[in-house]
Amino acid sequence: MKKIIVLFIYLSCFYISVLSQEKKWEHSLGASFGAGNPLFALKFEYGLSYRITPKWSVKTGVGVLSTAIGCGEDIYQDDTDIGYVGIPFLAQYHIKIKNTNQQLIFGLGPSIDIYTNRGIYYGEWISDAPLNSRDFYRKVNVSLQPNVTYRFNKIGLGFEGNIGLLKMKEPYVKTDDHAYLHSFLTKFSFNF
Repeated sequence: MKKIIVLFIYLSCFYISVLSQEKKWEHSLGASFGAGNPLFALKFEYGLSYRITPKWSVKTGVGVLSTAIGCGEDIYQDDTDIGYVGIPFLAQYHIKIKNTNQQLIFGLGPSIDIYTNRGIYYGEWISDAPLNSRDFYRKVNVSLQPNVTYRFNKIGLGFEGNIGLLKMKEPYVKTDDHAYLHSFLTKFSFNF
């Protein structure tokens, strides 16, 4: 109980300090493409940033990622898309380049990924076996999302990683590999 009270006091103080700062909200639309466990990935996202100080901001949003059709990574997986909706919670550090409207932005934080298309499992020799045609991956993943962006005016170019922290293959999948899902994406964004 004491830990909850201390946590509540800490969060209240943090909230009050955030409210006392000058507020600045930024929106962004972005597209990313790259590689990872799924061979090729494409992602579209909307982001909402809140500037706490001139150097620090917090960002959340929603992104939709899909892999290329026909890129099943395992002999037990049907060649189908793998797709998810990701909700990141990032802390960002801004470095402004002197006398310009340019900046470098470094971000890091967790992302909760909810899989909408999880691949199809075909691991049984008998075509109508009860485990066949079931989902290959679990429904929810937690990943760490580092990124770096070079922003000039309202345009941003950068790189983003998604490092899966949970084993994603369903327990009945008969493979020996680790099944952590990762990706490395090149990112383009427009901020308004």
